[in-house]
Amino acid sequence: MAPTPITPTITQAFHSLSKTTRGARQFTTSRCHSEVSRQRREMFEWLKTLERDVSKNPKGSHYLGGYDQPFPQNPLFRSQPVLDEGARELIWRRSKKNGEPLKVVSADLGVDVRRVAAVVRLKEVEKRWISEGNVSRNLMRKRS
Repeated sequence: MAPTPITPTITQAFHSLSKTTRGARQFTTSRCHSEVSRQRREMFEWLKTLERDVSKNPKGSHYLGGYDQPFPQNPLFRSQPVLDEGARELIWRRSKKNGEPLKVVSADLGVDVRRVAAVVRLKEVEKRWISEGNVSRNLMRKRS
């Protein structure tokens, strides 16, 4: 059946609909797409600068507020450096194998006693998981 001048084709109806909705809709509260695109573009530009900074110094912590400041609004907070695997192993060996008190290990290494206790607990869990075979091969590969 051929379309008559009164009944538009689907294509004509679509084009007429898209012409009416091209402008801003009266019922929407979202921002204009060009604004979102500009913000999105700026975000990705900012992420690229972060990526360059991280590639210059791949090891260590990378906080948004600076080298040692994960909370930019709180300038008084300073985070402790991440303990590498060797340091964690040394803490565990001295406290568990050598039987040294946690306070002595803490004072010798300059690490807070609560952190030393946490490292010992986590190393115990890790060693138990390894002995039970609960650790994935990927994790073991990263360790060696």
